[in-house]
Formats: sequence, C-alpha cells, structure tokens
Amino acid sequence: MNRTWTKTYSSPAAAAAAAVNYDWLRDVGQISVPDLIHRDGRDLVFAHVDGHHPAPADLPDLAVALARFHVEAHRKLAGAAMNEPHPTTSGLTIPGFSHRREQRLIELLAAPNPPRTRLTAEAVRAWISHADALPPAVYKDTNLRNILIDQGSKPVNVDFDTLTLAPFGYDLAKLIVSAVMTYGSLATGTIGEMLDRYNVFLSQAALRPCAKDEFTAWIEMHHILTFPYLGRNGYRYSWIEVSAWHY
Repeated sequence: MNRTWTKTYSSPAAAAAAAVNYDWLRDVGQISVPDLIHRDGRDLVFAHVDGHHPAPADLPDLAVALARFHVEAHRKLAGAAMNEPHPTTSGLTIPGFSHRREQRLIELLAAPNPPRTRLTAEAVRAWISHADALPPAVYKDTNLRNILIDQGSKPVNVDFDTLTLAPFGYDLAKLIVSAVMTYGSLATGTIGEMLDRYNVFLSQAALRPCAKDEFTAWIEMHHILTFPYLGRNGYRYSWIEVSAWHY
C-alpha cells in the first residue's frame, strides 16, 4: 500500500485555499510537490515523501533551487503589481506583498516587548513602498519545516498554506532566518554564499539581483515576524543573538 499523510485544516474553505495554492505551485514547477491524492472537506491527503528537513549543508543548493522557482514564478506573474492582489489565469488570486504584512509588522514593533531590530514603523512603510517598484516573485513561507530534501537530494515543497507576491530574495530571507533560529549560527560565509548563488541565477535569467540593503530589510522583517515563535516550532535560537549576518 502506498503511504500517505493527511493535513487537516480549520475549515473546508482553508483546505480549499491551500489546494488552489498547491495547484498553482505545481504548475510553476522547479521545486517538486508531493502528489495530492484526495481533497475532502477539511483534509488534504498527500503521497508520503521520504526525506529530511534541510540541514545547514543543504542551504546553498536550496538557495539556487529557490532562485529557479522564483524566476519561473515571476514569468507566470506577467502584469502583477507588487502591492496589489493578482488574479491568475487558473482562478487563483495571489495577495499583494503589503497585504496584512505591513500591518502585522507595525503591530509587533508596537508590542510591549518588541524584538530588537533596526527597522522602525516608518522604515517598514518605506520598504513596503520600495518593493512596489521591484519585479514580483512570490513568498511561499520557505521555512525549514515546509521543505523536505528527498532521497535524490532534491527539495520538495510540503506546505501550501501561504502564498503572496513578494520581491526576489524575500522567501530566501525567510529560509535563512528559519535556519538560524533552528540551528544557531551558520558557518562563516554561508549566508553570503546563499545570496550570491541566488543572485547569480537571477543575473543569468536577465533579472535584477536582490541588493544587499533590500535583503537586509527582508531579513529584518522575517526576524520581527518570526520572533513571537521563539521557543516553539523548533525555533530555539534568537536571530538577533546568534546570527552570523553582519549589517
């Protein structure tokens, strides 16, 4: 018997939304997805994937895989405006980059115990506005737990809950923050190598690389957004305390 795994959502509507995201991501390709075997009410049933969540040694190659995925997603997003919802030809509407993100960042910065960060509320607004002029890719919440490295050393997406427009580098920044908060400090040069390899692929595709100041801003946004989960979901280390990323 073929092995499966089931994800149960809070409502049939939430499951249906994840299934629509799955269909679009499967069509983009470049990073594999497991077969979606059955859709039933609150449940999505997927084929089992043998593999492991990315380890630090997997990260540079995963950065290149993300670049391939983002370039192909960009090609499917013709006419998309970064901070506006984008209706696709498949019937999916992908939320804009600013959708709920700007408000959530500002809320967290105003919390009684906010994360230590160089971003202010004004800087958040400015970077969201800056992103509006950048070519759109997507954010798929590429944290370590949403990716498996299969038996052939290829990445497989295994979570389809979140999909928004985002600038190039934003999803890579989430992977890096997730890795540091899970494993602690990465080997010297790892983060720079990941960004360099990602940008080389963008340049080969005749696309604008992600500038270091932009990438720093996306890193800080993910630090703010992920800070409330410290101590949960495998996040054992504070980004600000153990990061090897130098500003």
